[in-house]
Amino acid sequence: MREAGQRVQPNLSRFTVASIIRTFREENRTQRRPPGGGRLRLLSEEQERELVNMRIFEIEGRPVPHEMIFVDEAGFNLTKRRKRGRNIIGHRAIVNVPGQRGGNVTMCAAISQRGVLHRHAVLGPYNTMLLLAFLDGLRQHMFQLDYREPAQPEQPHYVVVWDNVSFHRAALIRDWFTNNPRFSNIFLPAYSPFLNPIEELFSAWRWKVYDREPYVRVHLLQAMEEACLDISVDACQGWIRHARGFYPRCLAGANIACDVDEILWPDPDQRQDAVVG
Repeated sequence: MREAGQRVQPNLSRFTVASIIRTFREENRTQRRPPGGGRLRLLSEEQERELVNMRIFEIEGRPVPHEMIFVDEAGFNLTKRRKRGRNIIGHRAIVNVPGQRGGNVTMCAAISQRGVLHRHAVLGPYNTMLLLAFLDGLRQHMFQLDYREPAQPEQPHYVVVWDNVSFHRAALIRDWFTNNPRFSNIFLPAYSPFLNPIEELFSAWRWKVYDREPYVRVHLLQAMEEACLDISVDACQGWIRHARGFYPRCLAGANIACDVDEILWPDPDQRQDAVVG
C-alpha cells in the first residue's frame, strides 16, 4: 500500500492517502464504490486502480501465512442435460428428460489449494442467513483441518474471495468477519467470473451431475454429492493457477478476451456471421 500511496501522492496530501488506504483495509475492499452525491471525484481512474491493485499484493506479502478460499453459489435442476450428442449419421441424437423441471437446488461451495473444502445445498436461492450458516460451517471445517495437520508457527489467516453480489456485502456478513479475525474477505470486480476459479469447479461439477441423469430431486442431491467426490485436488489447483494467470494482465489494465469468439477470431470483422446468398 505504501507504493500505491507514493504513486497517488503527487496531487494529494499524505494524510488523505493514508485515510483512503485505512478505509480500504478496514472494509476489505479491492474496488471503489460507485460515485454518489454532488461531490467531485477525489482520485483519477489511474490512482484508484493503483490503490485497488496494491490491496492484493499487500495480502500476498504478509508475513503471517494465509490461504485463499474461493466461494460462490450455483444452481442445479432436473432438466439440464447435455445439449450435444452422437448418433448414427443421419439420425438425430435424442435424450430423455423429466416431464417436470423441479425446483432449483442452490449449492454454495468453497475451494482452495486443498481442494473442495466445504459445500452446502438448499432448495431455492441463497440469502444472508444461509450464507452465515455456510460461513460457520466453513470456519468449523478449517479449524478441524488446522487441528489435524501438524502445528504451524503461526495460525494461518483465511481470505475469502468472492463476487460482489449484494448479500455478500450485508451488514450481518460484515459483522461475521469482524467477529472472526482469522477470516477476511475480498470482493472481485464486477463482470469478472474468470478471476474466480470456483466457476470452473461448478462447470465440471454440473457435467458430472448431468451425466448421472437424475430424474427426481432425491436423485439430484445424491448425484451432486457423488459428482463432487469425483473432482480431484489437482483439478482445483489447476483452476486456481489458470485464474491467477489473469491477475498480472488485469493489474496491467489489459483487455482480456473471455468470450470464445473473441479468442478464436481476435479480428472483429472475422466474427461477423456469414451472409447466406
